[in-house]
Amino acid sequence: MKQRGLLKLFLAGFCLAFFFLGCGEPLYRLEGQVGKEIGKVILLDRSAASVLDSIHLAYVAQAEEINAKRQAALDALSSSTSALNRPIATARTRYSRAQTKYREVFGRLRRFQSFGGNTIFSDEDAGVSTQKLLAEIADRFYKGRAFSLETEGQVRRYIRQNLVPLEKDRNQKRNRLVQLQKSQSGKTKGKDKVEGEFESLGVVLRDSTNQKILTTLANLTLLQAEVDSNRRYRFAKLKPAHYHLYVPQPLPQGHLVPIQVIGHTYYDLSAGTVQNLLLVFFGF
Repeated sequence: MKQRGLLKLFLAGFCLAFFFLGCGEPLYRLEGQVGKEIGKVILLDRSAASVLDSIHLAYVAQAEEINAKRQAALDALSSSTSALNRPIATARTRYSRAQTKYREVFGRLRRFQSFGGNTIFSDEDAGVSTQKLLAEIADRFYKGRAFSLETEGQVRRYIRQNLVPLEKDRNQKRNRLVQLQKSQSGKTKGKDKVEGEFESLGVVLRDSTNQKILTTLANLTLLQAEVDSNRRYRFAKLKPAHYHLYVPQPLPQGHLVPIQVIGHTYYDLSAGTVQNLLLVFFGF
């Protein structure tokens, strides 16, 4: 009897240990379908978007520094030309800064998403007037992306409070610059040379920033999934967490989609999730 009691005690302890050691954190699947050109899907750390934002901010700061040096060089040339040169240089600098600031603030609209989880606005939309944007989102639909009434209200408030004042300031500075340029006699060869040199510096900055973006995203790689013959990808065992789905093609565009896994998740990567991953141009 004593031996039988010890055996029962042993079995109970074994089962209890198996329960606690064998039952860990739940794991889930993340899968979906992709386009024809995609051969693999990469899973990135949750910090991918914030790291990308920091790279973009550093780029803006360096671009402004290049612009300041460029403007200083132009100012030196302008000292021996007509009296309008210096006002034009000042107006150009102010307009450039206003334009950079507007694009930077406009970029924060990317946090608003449609029902499908896609960003509603892209970088190209920065060229659309705020008046037109407000008119086109009235039906909670923009360029094929539908979104909620709550999102419309948030977007509308953001545009009115943050973009409308900046757009007005930018347009005033642009109009001032245009007025002065109409009074200017013409460009000198020295000015053209300076413009070309600093444009080249800007292109180097753009290309190095793009390389930094690709390297940084590659370093944040957690897993890779090959796309099968049915155009499907699958990550089989993921812990509950925030991730990013990443496909660096077709560059300069690609897919970088934030996604939260709290259960078995299905998410397709389509044309609607494509965005500009790299900087396309550099200009003043």
